[in-house]
Amino acid sequence: MASWDVSDERGGVLEWGFLVSAIAVLAGAVAQRVTGMGFVLLAVPFLVLAQGPVDGVILANWCGVIASATNLIAVRKHVDWPRILWISGAAVIGCLPGALLILLAPINVLALVVALITLVALIVSVRSPEGSLNDGRGARIGAGFLSGFMGVTAGVAGPAMVIYRKAVDWSDLRRFTASLQFHFMVAGIAAILTKWGQGPSFSVPQWAVFLSMLFVGAFIGSRLSRHVSGKLGLKLVLIIAFAGTIATLVRAVLSLIG
Repeated sequence: MASWDVSDERGGVLEWGFLVSAIAVLAGAVAQRVTGMGFVLLAVPFLVLAQGPVDGVILANWCGVIASATNLIAVRKHVDWPRILWISGAAVIGCLPGALLILLAPINVLALVVALITLVALIVSVRSPEGSLNDGRGARIGAGFLSGFMGVTAGVAGPAMVIYRKAVDWSDLRRFTASLQFHFMVAGIAAILTKWGQGPSFSVPQWAVFLSMLFVGAFIGSRLSRHVSGKLGLKLVLIIAFAGTIATLVRAVLSLIG
């Protein structure tokens, strides 16, 4: 069985993977500022494709926390605290079984699971019905738990929140996207802590590049947000995310049968 190899002794594949990862972080940061949740949707499929299902997701968790924390500073006044605290608390609990899955699953199987979770989540988030649930504690805890589980396994805590927003008809998009920044920050930190000791071994200059991409992307996104609506931006993010997810799924399948 072939392994998910993203490096070689000469560094050629690693250099390719680092370049793709840096571009994905930049694009994700732009999308995060424009849509409020675009980082996980857009960047994760390409980070997993470039770095593998463990390193790629952990890198997404780190970058997602920084991007969300940066955005939260600007939108903190619009956060719906009573609602998002229930959701984020449940997300922390949802991280625990997700972390256990990562420890037990073979790397190629995990890659396939990550790709399938991401693909199904994207499809359901697009097709889910609106106004089908009452916004009680049960709905909030369920959405948070699923978001945390998906965040730690696949790096995509966002689709579960899109499904929740549509199901309970959370129509105030400004408060929703502001609340997401706190939720993504909490869920991302929980995911990192449950996988402590794992992750990519980038050099300090490489981490500096990723950090620079986050801030440059946030700057570009803040300018684009004046001209691109959140809904249009999210549609574009979903299209790119679908393409990246399909590519990751194909690679995962080839790794299993290769």
